Amino acid sequence: MQLPVVDIVEVGAGGGSIAWCDAIGGLHVGPQSAGADPGPAAYGKGSLDPVVTDADLILGRINADRFLNGAMKLDRAAAERAGGTQARRPAAARRARGRARHRADRRRRMSLAVRAVSINKGVDPRSSAMIAFGGAGPLHAVAIAREIFIPKVVVPKFPGTFSALGMLMAPWRQDFVRTLYGLLGKLDAAQVETVFDELASAARRQVERDGIDAGAVESTFMADLRYVGQEHTISIPVANVSLLTGDFEPLRKLFDAEHDQRYGQAAPDERLEIVNVRLVIKAGRTDTLAERWLSEAWGGGGASPGRHPRQSSSAMRRGPRPTRVVWRPSLAAGARIEGAPPSSRSRTPPR
Repeated sequence: MQLPVVDIVEVGAGGGSIAWCDAIGGLHVGPQSAGADPGPAAYGKGSLDPVVTDADLILGRINADRFLNGAMKLDRAAAERAGGTQARRPAAARRARGRARHRADRRRRMSLAVRAVSINKGVDPRSSAMIAFGGAGPLHAVAIAREIFIPKVVVPKFPGTFSALGMLMAPWRQDFVRTLYGLLGKLDAAQVETVFDELASAARRQVERDGIDAGAVESTFMADLRYVGQEHTISIPVANVSLLTGDFEPLRKLFDAEHDQRYGQAAPDERLEIVNVRLVIKAGRTDTLAERWLSEAWGGGGASPGRHPRQSSSAMRRGPRPTRVVWRPSLAAGARIEGAPPSSRSRTPPR
């Protein structure tokens, strides 16, 4: 199935989102970001702004020695200093509460974003699955899923490069647009022909520049149409120029049907106008390297599942406790890992 658009709701609470205090001491996360450079204070590049990654490191949710598979060691002391300076909480206990509030605030913001594309649109999250990707997404996905009762969380293979991998797997595509404004039935045939010719010429030049086999290219002309008086348009495929310069009744039927599908009503008696002509050209990928790589079974690299001495905490007021760390590449397909029973948890008192 191909989707022409994906409904995206952004929330400023990623790994580089900065934690800050308002005038009355309230703690917030984002939308300001430290970016990749200088990035989190833990990167050791001189940043003084505490971000989500710093909080995850301090809470023990990130292993300072295994960041980027061990290629980059994180500076926990720098993350601690940034958190204390920005939040203006000199006492250790207050810094601990601040980190817990930091995490709670970003979880709340992320949960609201998920609600915006689920509950608020009539989708029951209890019958859905959450796909968590990006560098920080899987760190917080389970907590967010629990908060809004999503029963399953899926973390793709190498989630930090998930978006880049999608770009590598996507088919080659180029879109060309030319303005053509007027009422259907009253368009100048010569002008319409000129617009179509310009788009076709631009497409041929792009195909040649990108070294694409012209025989493998699929071309689709689209007309951005709307009822007179409307602001938004709907793109309708145009099989040939005559649909715009001659009898446009087939085009009208397509538009009315699409309008009814999207908005629950159509107005067949209203006049139609065109705003743009589009040309979409596509070519499938000729290699299957990414697909073959994704289909490969996990290797046996890394440590075996087991209990490790790392201390982590879901809320600093409860204090740190020993956490079972499982190295994902060591897990075979279908492996099940049981959580530690309550009796084995640390009784370390809150700090």
